Amino acid sequence: WFYFNADHIRRRIGDLADAAPGGLRMVVIDCSIVPYIDTTAGTALRVLARRLKAQGVAIALAELRDDVLQSLKAIGAELDLGPISAHRSIDDCLSQAASPDSR
Repeated sequence: WFYFNADHIRRRIGDLADAAPGGLRMVVIDCSIVPYIDTTAGTALRVLARRLKAQGVAIALAELRDDVLQSLKAIGAELDLGPISAHRSIDDCLSQAASPDSR
């Protein structure tokens, strides 16, 4: 995820969330094909997380690689994303969304 596509991805995910039926509680992004995230893309992800949070929607990152995790932590992304960890499966993220504690 790089600077040249960061805004497009942010807008597209935001548009999909806006078009989702009512009751959307979480957006899960599959990061399994993201080998690197630069500062611009990390900032775009933080902006997206703040936008979704304002709508009552959490964001979860699935299959996050260790080096991508470190890049996100280095720019303070956890301030907007909440706790993030590497190698969480999509199912793990969805289970979190289904748990009563996340409501």
